[in-house]
Amino acid sequence: MLAAPNGVVSHVYPYANNKAVIGLDFFSSGDGNQEALLAKDAGRLVLGGPFKAVQGGQVLVGRLPVFLDGPDEEKIFWGMVSTTLRYPQALAGAALHEIQQLGFEYEVWRLNPDSGDRQIIASSRSDSVNASNYVEKKIQFLPAVWYFRILQVRPWYTVPELWVLAAFSLILSSLLASLTQSNYELKKVKDKLETLSNSDPLTGIFNRRYFMRFAAEQMTRSKRLGSESFIIMLDIDNFKSVNDKHGHQTGDFVLQEAVARASIVLRSYDIIARYGGEEFVIFVSEINQESVVALAERIRLSIAETEIVVQDLRLSVSASLGIGPATPVNDLETAIAVADSAMYQAKREGRNRVCYSNT
Repeated sequence: MLAAPNGVVSHVYPYANNKAVIGLDFFSSGDGNQEALLAKDAGRLVLGGPFKAVQGGQVLVGRLPVFLDGPDEEKIFWGMVSTTLRYPQALAGAALHEIQQLGFEYEVWRLNPDSGDRQIIASSRSDSVNASNYVEKKIQFLPAVWYFRILQVRPWYTVPELWVLAAFSLILSSLLASLTQSNYELKKVKDKLETLSNSDPLTGIFNRRYFMRFAAEQMTRSKRLGSESFIIMLDIDNFKSVNDKHGHQTGDFVLQEAVARASIVLRSYDIIARYGGEEFVIFVSEINQESVVALAERIRLSIAETEIVVQDLRLSVSASLGIGPATPVNDLETAIAVADSAMYQAKREGRNRVCYSNT
Protein backbone atom coordinates (compact mmCIF):
# COMPACT_ATOMS: atom_id res chain seq x y z
CA MET A 1 0.00 0.00 0.00
CA LEU A 2 1.46 3.36 -1.04
CA ALA A 3 0.59 6.98 -0.32
CA ALA A 4 1.89 9.47 -2.87
CA PRO A 5 1.10 13.18 -2.28
CA ASN A 6 1.37 15.00 -5.62
CA GLY A 7 2.27 11.64 -7.15
CA VAL A 8 5.52 11.12 -5.19
CA VAL A 9 5.56 8.12 -2.83
CA SER A 10 6.10 9.24 0.76
CA HIS A 11 4.73 6.25 2.72
CA VAL A 12 4.65 2.53 2.02
CA TYR A 13 3.15 -0.36 4.00
CA PRO A 14 4.67 -2.69 4.90
CA TYR A 15 7.89 -0.68 5.03
CA ALA A 16 10.23 -3.65 5.34
CA ASN A 17 11.62 -4.72 1.95
CA ASN A 18 9.70 -1.88 0.25
CA LYS A 19 11.62 1.23 1.32
CA ALA A 20 13.18 1.49 -2.16
CA VAL A 21 9.77 2.71 -3.37
CA ILE A 22 9.97 5.89 -1.27
CA GLY A 23 10.51 8.86 -3.59
CA LEU A 24 9.06 7.12 -6.67
CA ASP A 25 7.32 9.73 -8.83
CA PHE A 26 4.18 8.39 -10.53
CA PHE A 27 4.18 11.31 -12.95
CA SER A 28 7.81 11.19 -14.04
CA SER A 29 8.89 9.53 -17.25
CA GLY A 30 8.92 5.75 -17.15
CA ASP A 31 6.61 2.77 -16.78
CA GLY A 32 3.15 3.66 -15.52
CA ASN A 33 3.36 7.39 -16.17
CA GLN A 34 0.46 7.47 -18.62
CA GLU A 35 -1.74 5.28 -16.44
CA ALA A 36 -1.11 7.48 -13.41
CA LEU A 37 -2.23 10.47 -15.47
CA LEU A 38 -5.25 8.49 -16.64
CA ALA A 39 -6.22 7.74 -13.03
CA LYS A 40 -5.90 11.43 -12.13
CA ASP A 41 -7.91 12.59 -15.15
CA ALA A 42 -10.58 9.90 -14.78
CA GLY A 43 -10.87 10.41 -11.01
CA ARG A 44 -11.17 6.68 -10.43
CA LEU A 45 -9.22 3.49 -9.80
CA VAL A 46 -7.02 2.44 -12.73
CA LEU A 47 -5.32 -0.94 -13.07
CA GLY A 48 -2.04 -0.95 -14.96
CA GLY A 49 0.87 -3.20 -15.68
CA PRO A 50 2.60 -5.50 -15.52
CA PHE A 51 5.54 -3.29 -14.54
CA LYS A 52 9.01 -4.02 -13.26
CA ALA A 53 8.81 -3.37 -9.53
CA VAL A 54 11.43 -1.20 -7.81
CA GLN A 55 11.80 -3.94 -5.18
CA GLY A 56 12.18 -6.64 -7.85
CA GLY A 57 9.89 -8.85 -9.92
CA GLN A 58 6.78 -7.66 -11.76
CA VAL A 59 3.50 -6.25 -10.45
CA LEU A 60 0.08 -5.11 -11.53
CA VAL A 61 -0.68 -1.71 -9.99
CA GLY A 62 -4.02 -0.21 -8.95
CA ARG A 63 -3.96 3.57 -8.46
CA LEU A 64 -6.73 5.61 -6.84
CA PRO A 65 -6.57 9.44 -7.00
CA VAL A 66 -7.39 11.48 -3.89
CA PHE A 67 -9.16 14.82 -4.25
CA LEU A 68 -9.69 17.18 -1.32
CA ASP A 69 -12.36 19.83 -0.95
CA GLY A 70 -11.22 23.30 -1.92
CA PRO A 71 -12.93 26.71 -1.86
CA ASP A 72 -16.19 27.13 -3.78
CA GLU A 73 -16.73 23.35 -3.84
CA GLU A 74 -13.63 22.96 -6.02
CA LYS A 75 -11.88 19.58 -5.88
CA ILE A 76 -8.12 19.83 -5.39
CA PHE A 77 -5.88 16.92 -6.37
CA TRP A 78 -3.93 15.69 -3.32
CA GLY A 79 -2.12 12.72 -4.81
CA MET A 80 -2.45 8.96 -5.17
CA VAL A 81 -2.95 5.93 -3.01
CA SER A 82 -1.84 2.74 -4.66
CA THR A 83 -1.71 -1.01 -4.20
CA THR A 84 0.27 -3.69 -6.02
CA LEU A 85 -0.58 -7.24 -7.02
CA ARG A 86 2.26 -9.67 -7.58
CA TYR A 87 2.43 -10.78 -11.20
CA PRO A 88 1.79 -13.38 -12.52
CA GLN A 89 0.53 -14.65 -9.15
CA ALA A 90 -2.50 -12.31 -9.45
CA LEU A 91 -3.77 -14.45 -12.35
CA ALA A 92 -3.42 -17.71 -10.44
CA GLY A 93 -7.14 -17.97 -9.76
CA ALA A 94 -8.21 -17.45 -13.36
CA ALA A 95 -8.10 -21.18 -14.21
CA LEU A 96 -6.37 -20.47 -17.51
CA HIS A 97 -5.00 -24.03 -17.61
CA GLU A 98 -8.57 -25.23 -18.09
CA ILE A 99 -8.71 -23.40 -21.41
CA GLN A 100 -5.78 -25.51 -22.62
CA GLN A 101 -7.42 -28.68 -21.34
CA LEU A 102 -10.42 -27.83 -23.53
CA GLY A 103 -8.17 -27.69 -26.57
CA PHE A 104 -7.35 -24.00 -26.90
CA GLU A 105 -4.37 -21.73 -26.51
CA TYR A 106 -4.82 -18.20 -25.15
CA GLU A 107 -3.15 -14.82 -25.02
CA VAL A 108 -3.95 -11.68 -23.04
CA TRP A 109 -2.29 -8.52 -24.29
CA ARG A 110 -2.55 -4.75 -24.31
CA LEU A 111 -0.92 -1.74 -25.91
CA ASN A 112 1.56 -0.33 -23.43
CA PRO A 113 0.37 3.28 -22.91
CA ASP A 114 3.93 4.48 -22.26
CA SER A 115 5.60 2.97 -25.31
CA GLY A 116 2.71 2.05 -27.63
CA ASP A 117 4.20 -1.45 -27.98
CA ARG A 118 2.18 -4.64 -27.83
CA GLN A 119 2.63 -6.10 -24.34
CA ILE A 120 1.66 -9.69 -23.55
CA ILE A 121 0.14 -10.03 -20.09
CA ALA A 122 -0.42 -13.79 -20.14
CA SER A 123 0.06 -16.46 -22.80
CA SER A 124 -0.04 -20.24 -23.01
CA ARG A 125 2.63 -20.51 -25.71
CA SER A 126 5.40 -18.35 -27.09
CA ASP A 127 4.40 -18.44 -30.77
CA SER A 128 0.75 -17.49 -30.25
CA VAL A 129 1.36 -13.95 -31.45
CA ASN A 130 2.08 -15.24 -34.96
CA ALA A 131 -0.93 -17.54 -35.22
CA SER A 132 -3.78 -16.65 -37.57
CA ASN A 133 -6.63 -18.98 -36.54
CA TYR A 134 -7.82 -17.04 -33.51
CA VAL A 135 -10.77 -15.14 -32.14
CA GLU A 136 -10.08 -11.92 -30.26
CA LYS A 137 -12.16 -9.64 -28.07
CA LYS A 138 -11.45 -6.16 -26.75
CA ILE A 139 -12.30 -5.72 -23.08
CA GLN A 140 -12.46 -2.44 -21.11
CA PHE A 141 -11.28 -2.99 -17.54
CA LEU A 142 -10.62 -0.36 -14.84
CA PRO A 143 -10.56 1.55 -17.36
CA ALA A 144 -7.60 0.04 -19.22
CA VAL A 145 -8.12 -1.80 -22.51
CA TRP A 146 -7.00 -5.43 -22.67
CA TYR A 147 -7.36 -7.90 -25.52
CA PHE A 148 -8.14 -11.56 -25.05
CA ARG A 149 -7.28 -13.97 -27.83
CA ILE A 150 -8.18 -17.67 -28.09
CA LEU A 151 -6.50 -19.89 -30.69
CA GLN A 152 -7.83 -23.13 -32.09
CA VAL A 153 -5.65 -26.19 -31.65
CA ARG A 154 -8.09 -28.98 -32.47
CA PRO A 155 -9.21 -28.35 -36.06
CA TRP A 156 -12.66 -29.86 -35.58
CA TYR A 157 -13.67 -27.13 -33.10
CA THR A 158 -15.90 -24.30 -34.27
CA VAL A 159 -14.51 -20.80 -33.73
CA PRO A 160 -15.25 -20.32 -30.02
CA GLU A 161 -16.42 -16.73 -29.59
CA LEU A 162 -18.30 -17.58 -26.43
CA TRP A 163 -15.17 -19.19 -25.02
CA VAL A 164 -13.39 -15.87 -25.41
CA LEU A 165 -15.81 -14.09 -23.12
CA ALA A 166 -16.09 -17.04 -20.73
CA ALA A 167 -12.34 -17.37 -20.40
CA PHE A 168 -11.80 -13.66 -19.99
CA SER A 169 -14.46 -13.54 -17.29
CA LEU A 170 -12.30 -15.97 -15.33
CA ILE A 171 -9.39 -13.54 -15.52
CA LEU A 172 -11.58 -10.59 -14.55
CA SER A 173 -13.02 -12.54 -11.62
CA SER A 174 -9.55 -13.42 -10.40
CA LEU A 175 -8.27 -9.88 -10.68
CA LEU A 176 -11.38 -8.37 -9.13
CA ALA A 177 -11.14 -10.78 -6.21
CA SER A 178 -7.56 -9.63 -5.66
CA LEU A 179 -8.45 -5.99 -6.09
CA THR A 180 -11.61 -5.96 -3.97
CA GLN A 181 -9.82 -6.05 -0.63
CA SER A 182 -7.02 -3.82 -1.90
CA ASN A 183 -9.53 -1.29 -3.25
CA TYR A 184 -11.38 -1.33 0.08
CA GLU A 185 -8.14 -0.57 1.87
CA LEU A 186 -7.30 2.16 -0.67
CA LYS A 187 -10.67 3.81 -0.11
CA LYS A 188 -10.16 3.68 3.65
CA VAL A 189 -6.82 5.47 3.18
CA LYS A 190 -8.46 7.94 0.80
CA ASP A 191 -11.29 8.65 3.26
CA LYS A 192 -8.78 9.12 6.06
CA LEU A 193 -6.77 11.60 3.99
CA GLU A 194 -9.91 13.53 3.14
CA THR A 195 -10.90 13.59 6.82
CA LEU A 196 -7.43 14.81 7.76
CA SER A 197 -7.70 17.58 5.18
CA ASN A 198 -10.78 18.88 7.02
CA SER A 199 -9.31 18.56 10.52
CA ASP A 200 -6.98 20.54 12.73
CA PRO A 201 -4.06 18.18 13.47
CA LEU A 202 -3.55 19.44 17.05
CA THR A 203 -7.08 19.47 18.45
CA GLY A 204 -8.82 17.01 16.11
CA ILE A 205 -11.73 19.38 15.45
CA PHE A 206 -12.52 20.84 12.05
CA ASN A 207 -10.17 23.36 10.48
CA ARG A 208 -11.02 26.83 9.26
CA ARG A 209 -11.36 25.85 5.62
CA TYR A 210 -13.96 23.17 6.34
CA PHE A 211 -15.83 25.45 8.74
CA MET A 212 -16.18 28.21 6.13
CA ARG A 213 -17.77 25.80 3.67
CA PHE A 214 -20.00 24.12 6.25
CA ALA A 215 -21.20 27.34 7.87
CA ALA A 216 -22.01 28.94 4.51
CA GLU A 217 -24.14 25.91 3.60
CA GLN A 218 -25.91 25.97 6.96
CA MET A 219 -26.60 29.69 6.71
CA THR A 220 -28.31 29.09 3.39
CA ARG A 221 -30.35 26.32 5.01
CA SER A 222 -31.30 28.55 7.97
CA LYS A 223 -32.40 31.31 5.62
CA ARG A 224 -34.55 28.87 3.65
CA LEU A 225 -36.18 27.55 6.83
CA GLY A 226 -36.55 30.98 8.38
CA SER A 227 -34.62 29.91 11.50
CA GLU A 228 -31.95 31.75 13.49
CA SER A 229 -28.26 30.85 13.56
CA PHE A 230 -25.22 32.41 15.24
CA ILE A 231 -21.43 32.61 15.13
CA ILE A 232 -19.49 32.33 18.39
CA MET A 233 -15.83 33.36 18.45
CA LEU A 234 -13.78 31.97 21.34
CA ASP A 235 -10.26 33.04 22.33
CA ILE A 236 -8.17 31.60 25.16
CA ASP A 237 -7.20 34.46 27.50
CA ASN A 238 -3.51 35.28 28.00
CA PHE A 239 -2.49 32.22 26.00
CA LYS A 240 0.84 33.71 24.94
CA SER A 241 1.95 33.83 28.56
CA VAL A 242 1.18 30.10 28.94
CA ASN A 243 3.45 29.32 25.99
CA ASP A 244 6.17 31.72 27.14
CA LYS A 245 6.18 30.51 30.75
CA HIS A 246 5.49 26.80 30.40
CA GLY A 247 6.42 25.91 26.81
CA HIS A 248 4.54 25.04 23.66
CA GLN A 249 3.78 21.45 24.68
CA THR A 250 1.90 22.73 27.71
CA GLY A 251 0.20 25.31 25.51
CA ASP A 252 -0.87 22.60 23.08
CA PHE A 253 -2.38 20.56 25.91
CA VAL A 254 -4.29 23.62 27.17
CA LEU A 255 -5.82 24.11 23.71
CA GLN A 256 -6.77 20.44 23.49
CA GLU A 257 -8.37 20.46 26.93
CA ALA A 258 -10.25 23.72 26.29
CA VAL A 259 -11.65 22.32 23.04
CA ALA A 260 -12.68 19.09 24.77
CA ARG A 261 -14.51 21.02 27.48
CA ALA A 262 -16.29 23.26 24.95
CA SER A 263 -17.25 20.29 22.78
CA ILE A 264 -19.00 18.56 25.71
CA VAL A 265 -21.32 21.56 26.10
CA LEU A 266 -22.17 21.88 22.41
CA ARG A 267 -25.09 20.06 20.86
CA SER A 268 -24.48 17.26 18.36
CA TYR A 269 -25.37 19.44 15.37
CA ASP A 270 -23.27 22.45 16.41
CA ILE A 271 -19.81 22.68 14.90
CA ILE A 272 -16.57 24.00 16.38
CA ALA A 273 -13.40 24.64 14.37
CA ARG A 274 -9.97 26.06 14.99
CA TYR A 275 -9.90 29.49 13.38
CA GLY A 276 -6.22 30.18 14.03
CA GLY A 277 -3.77 30.03 16.94
CA GLU A 278 -5.76 30.05 20.19
CA GLU A 279 -8.93 31.30 18.49
CA PHE A 280 -11.91 29.06 17.72
CA VAL A 281 -15.16 29.56 15.86
CA ILE A 282 -18.52 27.89 16.53
CA PHE A 283 -21.64 27.73 14.37
CA VAL A 284 -24.94 27.13 16.15
CA SER A 285 -28.37 26.94 14.55
CA GLU A 286 -32.03 26.45 15.46
CA ILE A 287 -31.59 28.55 18.58
CA ASN A 288 -32.62 32.05 19.68
CA GLN A 289 -30.51 34.91 21.05
CA GLU A 290 -31.21 34.24 24.71
CA SER A 291 -30.38 30.54 24.35
CA VAL A 292 -27.15 31.09 22.40
CA VAL A 293 -25.90 33.50 25.07
CA ALA A 294 -26.69 30.87 27.72
CA LEU A 295 -24.86 28.23 25.64
CA ALA A 296 -21.78 30.45 25.33
CA GLU A 297 -21.87 31.08 29.07
CA ARG A 298 -21.86 27.33 29.74
CA ILE A 299 -18.84 26.97 27.43
CA ARG A 300 -17.05 29.75 29.32
CA LEU A 301 -17.74 28.12 32.67
CA SER A 302 -16.68 24.67 31.44
CA ILE A 303 -13.24 26.09 30.61
CA ALA A 304 -12.77 28.42 33.58
CA GLU A 305 -14.34 26.62 36.57
CA THR A 306 -11.81 23.80 36.84
CA GLU A 307 -8.03 24.12 36.62
CA ILE A 308 -6.26 22.35 33.78
CA VAL A 309 -3.70 19.89 35.14
CA VAL A 310 -0.58 19.35 33.04
CA GLN A 311 1.83 16.96 34.76
CA ASP A 312 2.69 18.83 38.01
CA LEU A 313 1.17 22.13 36.86
CA ARG A 314 -2.29 23.38 37.75
CA LEU A 315 -3.30 26.18 35.39
CA SER A 316 -6.27 28.50 35.68
CA VAL A 317 -7.45 29.07 32.13
CA SER A 318 -10.30 31.23 30.86
CA ALA A 319 -11.77 32.26 27.53
CA SER A 320 -13.48 35.31 26.09
CA LEU A 321 -16.43 34.69 23.78
CA GLY A 322 -18.21 36.93 21.30
CA ILE A 323 -21.50 36.19 19.58
CA GLY A 324 -22.98 37.58 16.38
CA PRO A 325 -26.03 36.61 14.32
CA ALA A 326 -25.40 34.52 11.21
CA THR A 327 -28.97 34.84 9.98
CA PRO A 328 -30.51 37.17 8.97
CA VAL A 329 -27.04 38.64 8.20
CA ASN A 330 -26.64 35.93 5.52
CA ASP A 331 -22.99 36.78 4.83
CA LEU A 332 -20.50 34.56 6.62
CA GLU A 333 -17.55 36.96 6.59
CA THR A 334 -19.74 39.72 8.00
CA ALA A 335 -21.17 37.41 10.67
CA ILE A 336 -17.66 36.33 11.74
CA ALA A 337 -16.51 39.96 11.85
CA VAL A 338 -19.44 40.88 14.13
CA ALA A 339 -18.74 37.94 16.48
CA ASP A 340 -15.01 38.75 16.45
CA SER A 341 -15.75 42.36 17.40
CA ALA A 342 -17.93 41.13 20.27
CA MET A 343 -15.12 38.84 21.43
CA TYR A 344 -12.64 41.74 21.56
CA GLN A 345 -15.22 43.71 23.52
CA ALA A 346 -15.19 40.86 26.06
CA LYS A 347 -11.39 41.15 26.19
CA ARG A 348 -11.56 44.90 26.79
CA GLU A 349 -14.13 44.47 29.57
CA GLY A 350 -11.78 42.21 31.53
CA ARG A 351 -11.76 38.79 29.77
CA ASN A 352 -13.45 35.57 30.89
CA ARG A 353 -16.87 36.74 29.77
CA VAL A 354 -19.43 36.57 26.96
CA CYS A 355 -20.47 39.53 24.84
CA TYR A 356 -23.20 39.72 22.20
CA SER A 357 -23.35 42.16 19.31
CA ASN A 358 -25.69 42.76 16.37
CA THR A 359 -23.25 45.06 14.54
